[in-house]
Amino acid sequence: MTRDTNTAVTIPPLSLSAQTINTHHNNILEHGKGMLREAKAAGEELLRVKKALKHGEFKPWIEENCSFSYSQAKRYMQIAKRIDVEPFDPEASIESILHTKGKPKAHLQSFSQTDAEYAQKLHAMAVRGTEHEREVAKGKLEAFAKSFGKTPEKLMEHVGKKDPQPQSVTEITIQETLEPFRSKSKDDLLMMLLHCMVKHPDLVADLKGEAQWR
Repeated sequence: MTRDTNTAVTIPPLSLSAQTINTHHNNILEHGKGMLREAKAAGEELLRVKKALKHGEFKPWIEENCSFSYSQAKRYMQIAKRIDVEPFDPEASIESILHTKGKPKAHLQSFSQTDAEYAQKLHAMAVRGTEHEREVAKGKLEAFAKSFGKTPEKLMEHVGKKDPQPQSVTEITIQETLEPFRSKSKDDLLMMLLHCMVKHPDLVADLKGEAQWR
């Protein structure tokens, strides 16, 4: 099909947009779940293209320039619009966001002790973790806070009122490490400890040191 070279369909900026959109789409196909940011970016670019084109040109532009269908383009645009106004879990699937109905949790009375502990863990890692851990934890804390309609700072204020003694990274790590062993018998624990000591003799001195302080 021959097109007029002066139409918006073939101008360089929109050709570049097509490359960008297709790249985001290919990333989604490759990685699947957890690619909401790619879907959002593709949707935002599609919305910009749609705004730049005249009425009736957008669907033909999709068919000629994109490696996916018009219906898929509409899904990406829906993601972009929804994420702009609603909090989202960056690890959620595209399908779950599209099919989620109702409003996000906005009332802190539904904020449980488990939620408070999770927020504490993220905050502790965001403050005291390694550089990579801090960046990851900050992003997760921001998304978690937004799910309650709050900023991370406001959420942590509420956590402080709910639990005035936040745990340190070390305390959280210890509790998480102990969890799988709580159901074990004393004999089982002793056998596991002995096996570890045989495999890691350097732990013996550390254990003796700990025992002297307890």
